Amino acid sequence: MLNSPGSILQQVRNQLGYTIDDVHIKTKIKKEYIKGLENDDISAFPAELYYKNFLKSYALYLKLNPNELIQIYEQNKIEHQKNLFRQDKDIEKNFVRFYKNNRNLLIYVGWSVCIICLLIIIIVNLPKTIVINKTKQEQSIDRNSMVVSTLTGVVSPKAEEIKKLTVQNKQKLYIKALADTWIKIVADNKDIFEGTITKHFEYKANDEFIVKIGNINTVEVYFNDKLVDIKAGKNSKSNVRTIKLLKNKIVHLTNMSDVINKEQEQKSYGNNIVVSTLTGVVSPKAEGIRRQTEKQSKQKIYAKEANTAGIIKKEQEEKADGNKIVVSTLTKVVSSKAEEIKKLTGQNKQKLYIKALADTWVKIIADNKDVFEGTVREHFEYIASDEFIIKIGNIDTVEIYFNDKLVDIKAGKNSKSNVKTIKLSRNKNEQE
Repeated sequence: MLNSPGSILQQVRNQLGYTIDDVHIKTKIKKEYIKGLENDDISAFPAELYYKNFLKSYALYLKLNPNELIQIYEQNKIEHQKNLFRQDKDIEKNFVRFYKNNRNLLIYVGWSVCIICLLIIIIVNLPKTIVINKTKQEQSIDRNSMVVSTLTGVVSPKAEEIKKLTVQNKQKLYIKALADTWIKIVADNKDIFEGTITKHFEYKANDEFIVKIGNINTVEVYFNDKLVDIKAGKNSKSNVRTIKLLKNKIVHLTNMSDVINKEQEQKSYGNNIVVSTLTGVVSPKAEGIRRQTEKQSKQKIYAKEANTAGIIKKEQEEKADGNKIVVSTLTKVVSSKAEEIKKLTGQNKQKLYIKALADTWVKIIADNKDVFEGTVREHFEYIASDEFIIKIGNIDTVEIYFNDKLVDIKAGKNSKSNVKTIKLSRNKNEQE
């Protein structure tokens, strides 16, 4: 018996005088498959099943027993696998023999390669390490730079100012915003920032900071790298807080009306201000105000800053320009000239009414003039000729009425920030 099915097929075909073309025409088997069968090339077929089927067809055409050829193929395959197994065993034995004979040499070579690789890594990364250390040193020198992340960009002082701030014994302020938060910062009696931060704020001062926060639940304040408990002494529903940070002292400005009074006096434009509270009059010059209110019995001044315990405005004057700010309690509106306000509302004026559900910081510009900035605890009313621009610290804690109609201040809200600025005019309302 011959060695393989392919050699048998080829020998019989030659004896019968058939060509490959003759086989192709009669069996419809492709020529390349016929050559593959005669050469015992299994790789010429898509799968072993195709090889066996074509082998049977070819054998029947040559009038051979296909089962005998299949059996020869299976026996050759088993023998081939045994040979491969023997070769693998021989290779394994040779490797084991080589390892036993040269074990010490292999260990020595392995350790040598590891040491060489380690030295290469150290040499390659040494310059980078030097550069990184140098960069860190430079950054530690220049860390006094101010970075303020706002809705519009990054604010940074000039390089010369940064160098001046690198002097030792500076007071460091760092504010981390957990959400968009309105803040105002005074450093060494100078206003340095007022607006909304979205990420963080860093600055240095010689002596002190005064920080006014629109929502104490959405920020963390660090003073000289120590976390400040900005919620200490909280005894109201208000989230607005003003704190004073000194080198060895942190003061919550709940009763420091003198600091706030100075700020409010600078912003006073002569408009009559009536701020009512549940407790009465808070003023650093309470005695003087009391005497004046006795002389002007028709006029009462009630003032209070919700979070800082005291926004003191100038006393109403009888000959004011007609603009009146009325911040009422839950039960009534206090106004020295209610009749004049009624007249103004009937003369095509624009009316603003703010109802505070909780203490809320607001800033109001009427007819391009700043008329109020502070915390509204309960109610706020004002009359203008043309328009209002209102900045609200928390839109969830106020209701805005314009010409006696409720304004949808949450319209178009597409961020987590509760801070919003709206413009109210005669025929159009705009929100930012």
